[in-house]
Amino acid sequence: MLNKTQQTFASEVGITRSTLADYESGRTRIPKLLIKLMVEKYLLNEAWLKHGIGDPLQVPDAMQAVTKADIIKNERLQAEIKILLNEKDRLDQKIDELDKTLDRLDKKERDTLLDSFLKIARLKTT
Repeated sequence: MLNKTQQTFASEVGITRSTLADYESGRTRIPKLLIKLMVEKYLLNEAWLKHGIGDPLQVPDAMQAVTKADIIKNERLQAEIKILLNEKDRLDQKIDELDKTLDRLDKKERDTLLDSFLKIARLKTT
């Protein structure tokens, strides 16, 4: 459709090839900012990206010329997506560290820790 490899397309939108494969297979939902970027940059159909409805490519009523402002806007979106994906990677690493730490605790220690966590969470929501 776009005549690009997964690797090329993923690089152009600031994600990894494996992340793109997860989006294509439906294992992971595509972030809204990435959908917006793909709609604007590649004229992909938003309904198709989100729900598989309609044609993959948009057919605009009138072909619009790409302006320098459009290019700058897309570059800003790519930068935002990269920041969000880096933050997601950082959080995933922290979750992995937490999982490893919890695995080292016995059941009583895990239960105590969970009870403390839930008490703190309740305090934060009141």
